[in-house]
Amino acid sequence: MLHTILSKNYMPAVLLSLIVSAGLMFSACSSSSDDDRFEDGVLIDILDILGEENLNTLENELNMPVHRGDNPPNIEAVFASLMFNNSQFDTMNNDIGASFVMAPLVMIESVVPGDENRDPNSFWDLYFNLSNQDMNNYTILYKNRHVQEPSGVSTASYIMGEDDLFTIAGQHIIEWEVDDEIREVVSVQVFSGRITEEGVADAHFAFMMVDNGEVPDRIPNGTGRSFEDGTGLSEPAEFPGTGDEESGRPAPGDFTSVFGLLQ
Repeated sequence: MLHTILSKNYMPAVLLSLIVSAGLMFSACSSSSDDDRFEDGVLIDILDILGEENLNTLENELNMPVHRGDNPPNIEAVFASLMFNNSQFDTMNNDIGASFVMAPLVMIESVVPGDENRDPNSFWDLYFNLSNQDMNNYTILYKNRHVQEPSGVSTASYIMGEDDLFTIAGQHIIEWEVDDEIREVVSVQVFSGRITEEGVADAHFAFMMVDNGEVPDRIPNGTGRSFEDGTGLSEPAEFPGTGDEESGRPAPGDFTSVFGLLQ
């Protein structure tokens, strides 16, 4: 089932054609001068954020797809084309960028102690917003959230990939108030998939906890989980805003048995 988008921006056919071509056909950031920015196909900025140990854990223990390459797709351009051409979307979010939801969010692997006894379907849906993609510098503004928890923003996030395959990685920070004190929960997060005219196919998400800020009920530092979209397709969705917690937007299952990523 497709998720509702709020408003629709109509654009001239010529401009739409250029956007589709930019997103699906043309290479915008691949050149021999970029060779020194990559190591074994991995953007060095991403390697610096993740670290070799976390990258190894993500790929080999969490089975997280990491799409290498210096020619990632223009996600915002493909998203604009998707919204314009899909008659099921009669409205479109006015916010900048492209938004998707992984629903249901299904855990596939974990290195968190005790997770062997956890139901892999016991996590809230996860929303993503991607914007301000710079095709030359491989940067992108990335944020995600559950409706039931505060939104986090990556301090620095980068995108790599080839053709329609992409991987986004960044350091992610969420602020929590504990005993009248603001604490930061810091993790490194990775979002991978294949951008299509229907959404993000084969969407996978993973994270490793860097600093849990000693916030109660957060997982230990140095542990993490990986997830997939239970439908195989992360569909376009309105990114939840402040106040949506009280708006009645549903999460699957009983809230007493459904959890956030970092719990």
